Amino acid sequence: MRYTVRDLDPADRDDDGAPGERARSDLAAAFQSAAVDQLVAGLEAAVERTGCERLAVVGGVAANQALRLAVGERFAGLRVSVPPLELCTDNAAMIGAAGWHRLIRRGPDPAGFAVDPGLEEWA
Repeated sequence: MRYTVRDLDPADRDDDGAPGERARSDLAAAFQSAAVDQLVAGLEAAVERTGCERLAVVGGVAANQALRLAVGERFAGLRVSVPPLELCTDNAAMIGAAGWHRLIRRGPDPAGFAVDPGLEEWA
């Protein structure tokens, strides 16, 4: 995106040199299309690899209407779950809540604590 903006034709820029309204709109649409295509391709690969019959799209990315539509169309033969828009939030709040409950339950970690990226403790 950086290089695309850098290389914009001067006719696509405002007087201050920033991308004009039409260019910004086109760039945003192109970026969204590329992102949705990439996410759907990843889901297709996972479905093909696993043979799953159910698919869930969750988290903040599930709030994107273009992704919701693309997943619904591409995976019409599968059981697709996408939560209501108001439940499609960033996972940071969930991680914060999990950390809070862990703090209450076990207290603070000592300096130099070991990281548990697989969350084996909670599995």
